[in-house]
Amino acid sequence: MLRTEDGAILSAIGRVKKPDAVLSGPAREVAAVLLGGASLTAARKRGVSYSGDRKILERMQPNDH
Repeated sequence: MLRTEDGAILSAIGRVKKPDAVLSGPAREVAAVLLGGASLTAARKRGVSYSGDRKILERMQPNDH
């Protein structure tokens, strides 16, 4: 589980009943999306799935992405 708070991304082990967004797939590909190394479109071709408001994902990515 990841959440944003005061400009930081915090991680914790657990589940949320109603997540705002879900990003799943191979760990390396998910990390590439979160770190701005791969677009969501490209990562989807490699097994990544995303549901939720796209702005939530963009908020977690580096500003230059």
